[in-house]
Amino acid sequence: MYDPAVLLKDIAARLNKGGRLIIISDYQWQEEKTPKDKWLSGIKVNGENLYALDALKQRLANNFDFIDVHNVDHIQRVNDRQSMVSRNQLTIWQLK
Repeated sequence: MYDPAVLLKDIAARLNKGGRLIIISDYQWQEEKTPKDKWLSGIKVNGENLYALDALKQRLANNFDFIDVHNVDHIQRVNDRQSMVSRNQLTIWQLK
């Protein structure tokens, strides 16, 4: 995603009142897809690490209530004898 901040800023207009927003991500930012200056987390702010959930809460707080968070394992088959497991974070938000 080229600019996640723009998506988060505009997403409320696409939902009905009281609608739910579900975000699932492994938060593995890649410069090939998202320029580093557009990352929401994995950066330092005032000398402190900014974590993904905190960044989402900051960006969505004006329009959404935070409902819940879950970890979801994703298993990706590499070949017949090997798989890769990553842990994604699923967050649920409700439009105010």
